[in-house]
Amino acid sequence: MDFEKFKKKFHSSWHSSVKSFIESNACNAIYKVLKETKGEVAPKSLFTFRSFKKPLKSTRVVLLFNEPFSTKSKKDIQDADGIPLSCAVTLKLHPYLNAFYNAMEKEFYGVNLKLIKEPTVDFYISQGVMFLNDSLTTVIDSPGTHKGLWNEFIETIFIKALSPRRIPIVFCGKNLYEKYKKLVTDLDLPYFVVEEPIEESKLGIWNTNNTFKNLNNYLKTESKHEEIFWVHQDVPF
Repeated sequence: MDFEKFKKKFHSSWHSSVKSFIESNACNAIYKVLKETKGEVAPKSLFTFRSFKKPLKSTRVVLLFNEPFSTKSKKDIQDADGIPLSCAVTLKLHPYLNAFYNAMEKEFYGVNLKLIKEPTVDFYISQGVMFLNDSLTTVIDSPGTHKGLWNEFIETIFIKALSPRRIPIVFCGKNLYEKYKKLVTDLDLPYFVVEEPIEESKLGIWNTNNTFKNLNNYLKTESKHEEIFWVHQDVPF
């Protein structure tokens, strides 16, 4: 693929990390599959690389999820805006993001706070949290269709962007950790694992088992970054 046609999809600080992949045969193969896919691909091509619009240098942690709204609901997948859990297209709170908010409240406070539940994850992105899908695309009505399609691209991000900067990864699902376990071990990348994928959470309850507390401790003691505010709440003063 011609990188000159793609570079505007990424913040300029990502260019050196992704350029060689975009110009590779592996990237050509991905787009061949996308062009030949029967059915409607989500998210829209405008949003495919939306997670990379913020500066790499401001990234403090990467949260890796499975794919854009891995459900059988056509409407849910159509709402996908390229960033996991986010619904910037419809501005309606998605159940997975609601589960994420509830999990943060439970992990850090365990009380009924007046949470601010925005339909996007801008609150976290503004703090340097990168939300990334393991599969950047899927097919409406056929979740999992592109499982594995973007593997080489994600590995490139780990190797060329995250590893040199020691940016920690939170695998939101043990299946994702098992998939990349050898790579992160070889790269000696800091990582954390939420065993249960958020799309398998029941009744809006996502059990994070103090993963995000542990991440904050790492940021505080092992990196130059400050802790992340994971609970977006209406402070009563």
